[in-house]
Amino acid sequence: MKRFFIAVILSLIVWYGNAFGQAGAPAKVIPIERLQTARLASTDYPLKAGEVKTTIPRPSTGDRVFDAKTQKLASNYEKELDRLDAVMQEVSVELRKAQTDQKKLQALSRKIVNHEKAIRKKQSELKTHLTKAITSEKSGRPAVTAAYESFDRKANQLYDIISTVRNNMKDL
Repeated sequence: MKRFFIAVILSLIVWYGNAFGQAGAPAKVIPIERLQTARLASTDYPLKAGEVKTTIPRPSTGDRVFDAKTQKLASNYEKELDRLDAVMQEVSVELRKAQTDQKKLQALSRKIVNHEKAIRKKQSELKTHLTKAITSEKSGRPAVTAAYESFDRKANQLYDIISTVRNNMKDL
């Protein structure tokens, strides 16, 4: 009786295919470089961008009051940062796919380059304006100077992450 059941089971396995489904099929392997780049774009970049957003020189309560132009420049910088954030999320999603579309990756790489240029330009405008504001006052406004230096340092760390993602995408 046991032999009969074993014969039936084996014949069913042979007749309907492998009992374990796709056991012999090759796994879809995503290269580690792509996963590391996706991690940079999906976790490291948003964390650093959040730090930069919190240190953008902006009006606050108390004695530090920024003029309207500073507010506008800071707002423009933050908007560009949000646009770049959306592109980085697209990059992360695309890199995590088993089959990536090379044309889409190239387009996303170009978007990163364009947004990086725009964000650096906006930071430069903000820096120029704040430098003029700081030097025009006799006190030097040390609080504003310290706030900008912190912002500048964190922004440069963010640019390092952006450059790493962009360079890694070229190598993929």
